[in-house]
Amino acid sequence: MSIREAVDFFSKAAAHRSYPVFDRDSRLLALVSRSDALRWQVEGDLDETSLTEALSDASQPFAYPESPIGEVADLMVET
Repeated sequence: MSIREAVDFFSKAAAHRSYPVFDRDSRLLALVSRSDALRWQVEGDLDETSLTEALSDASQPFAYPESPIGEVADLMVET
């Protein structure tokens, strides 16, 4: 999905504040949010750059299914 498509999606159809961005191998790369879409719209960055290119971040926090819920909650608060 391009930045232009994401801005359009958030302005018309989004039911949530953020959505995951995956690569072609289904690896989580980042989260795109309404805040991102609003910033792109205000700054006029409505181009065809893909979300993968614009948001890719190897430091994206994650948890495993067996992670204790307390650790997951702490991770959510920190980020």
